[in-house]
Amino acid sequence: MTIKILSNTTINRIAAGEVVERPASAIKELVENSLDAGASRVDIIIENAGRNLITIIDDGIGMNKEDLELSIERHATSKLADEDINQIDFFGFRGEALPSIASVSRMAITSKHQNSNDDFAWSINIIGGEKEQISPASLTKGTKIEVRDLFFATPARLKFLKTEKTETHYIIETLNKITMANPNVSFSLTNNNKEIFDYRAYLSEDALYNRISDIAGKGFKENFTFIEQEYPECRIFGFISTPTYNTGTSNEQYFFINKRPIRDKLLSVAVKIAYQDFIPQGRYPIVYLFLELDSALVDVNVHPSKYEVRFKDSNLIKNLVISAIKQGIREIGSKASDHLSFAAIDAFIPETRHPEAFTEGSRDNYNMDSSLKFRMTDDKVFKESSSPTYIRPSAFTNKITETIFAPTTPMVKAVPEDFDHKQVDFPLGSACGQIHNTYILSQTEDGMILIDQHAAHERIFYERLKKQIINQQIQTQRLFIPEIIELSEHIIERLLSEKEELAKFGLYIEAFGNGAISVTELPALLKCADVRKLILDIVADIDEHMGQISLEKKIKHFLATFACHHSIRAGRNLSIKEMNDLLREMESTEHTGQCNHGRPTYIKLNLKDIERLFERV
Repeated sequence: MTIKILSNTTINRIAAGEVVERPASAIKELVENSLDAGASRVDIIIENAGRNLITIIDDGIGMNKEDLELSIERHATSKLADEDINQIDFFGFRGEALPSIASVSRMAITSKHQNSNDDFAWSINIIGGEKEQISPASLTKGTKIEVRDLFFATPARLKFLKTEKTETHYIIETLNKITMANPNVSFSLTNNNKEIFDYRAYLSEDALYNRISDIAGKGFKENFTFIEQEYPECRIFGFISTPTYNTGTSNEQYFFINKRPIRDKLLSVAVKIAYQDFIPQGRYPIVYLFLELDSALVDVNVHPSKYEVRFKDSNLIKNLVISAIKQGIREIGSKASDHLSFAAIDAFIPETRHPEAFTEGSRDNYNMDSSLKFRMTDDKVFKESSSPTYIRPSAFTNKITETIFAPTTPMVKAVPEDFDHKQVDFPLGSACGQIHNTYILSQTEDGMILIDQHAAHERIFYERLKKQIINQQIQTQRLFIPEIIELSEHIIERLLSEKEELAKFGLYIEAFGNGAISVTELPALLKCADVRKLILDIVADIDEHMGQISLEKKIKHFLATFACHHSIRAGRNLSIKEMNDLLREMESTEHTGQCNHGRPTYIKLNLKDIERLFERV
């Protein structure tokens, strides 16, 4: 088979396979070009989720005739100074985006340089990679790019696109990431003549807060904390969610390096480690994390999409991120998410529930207006319409009366004269009583708080145990006969590289001939552990998380379990004084907004919300 050199058109179409995965990828590249050109406003117009048309209009510096002709040549760029790929200070630098997109579409570029003396702009058309003659055009400033019939030249790629709704979702998601990192720029998106968003530029100090608030919507202000840490190597800032405000996936964790949106496993692991003490297994915090560092310390030339990066010192960056987030969590303190309060209010609204007196035997004994529909599940009736209704007197009504006024054990136990009015102005208020010997009811200046006594005391006890571990050296148990574990040379090398870190937690290992290690000491808390399994777990974490966390996790798990079994149990009757003592200790202890398992310890209801339930406002 004879070797031949591919044509530029074929080369560009091959490159488009990586650079232009879908319409969202093309839009990302074009918008980043606009930002590199210093645009203060970027308007994006699409039709059929970008398949039929993508238009990008910006007010950036623009291009003159010569630059416009060169812009669609492969590997032509103005963004590398002296061809130094170690110092990349722009979003684009490879010179691949425009020729790649032009090779699989019908593209038209119109641009006017801001310093041009011409009364007109210049325009060029490219059809499937084939250039047409450049000509004068009408445009006052900046650049306008139209991309029509994307992938018409590569129909196989067109077949693999998702539905219009899905591709539009990818476009919005991509643009939201870009707009987050550039709050000082205005952005708009229009799809099929319908405006999707129009974000105005913010120029104040709280620009980032305002832009993310525009995108995140309701709940951002109440459930996020700003973090900022300056280190010699980098600056880390952004917003992290209250631990009890979390999701079931990691899709809402956003990372940016020098304003560039990235996907990075190392940063995901850092977030996981920082939150590991505060959220349940399988749940993920929401973070908007920005890192600013010298471009020489990070390699963004890993993949044509530029979503992947490599850090010069990955362990350092990971530890700095963990430190910054943990500091932010400490500042959150005992705060719990407000969505718990909204859920509680919804549970109290009369229209959303009916008495459990609705039983199978009573269903046939009442009549109701046909405009009211009920859904019956597990012997309960749930209202599905808020239409007014009239229920005629019947045996069913008598049944409800008997149920409501039947003698029962008091749910709230309190002696009124024990109520301490002086403690109402504390953050968690003054205890009023106890519900089912499990929940403490507290009154504050502006509402009420419901506290899970076991969960609250569990976190207090756990934090106390952790401090003892931090302030004193971890006690170790020397093995009478060292445990010899045979492992591969690769694994042994990885373990020995973490030898000093393992020793900090009380685990001492040594090389033992060829193909084995010896374990001489264990943390006393883990003296009954399966040593071999412990070592293999640590190796798995080193490989998965680029660092050692299994041993720390196991020690903390032991402490959490110990705290759970030795804290105030549900069902225990407490005096008002004991309740108030618990509330005051919660206020002076870190992270008491959630228990060791990540569940909330309290729910707060404002007086205005309570009054709204009773239609008093």
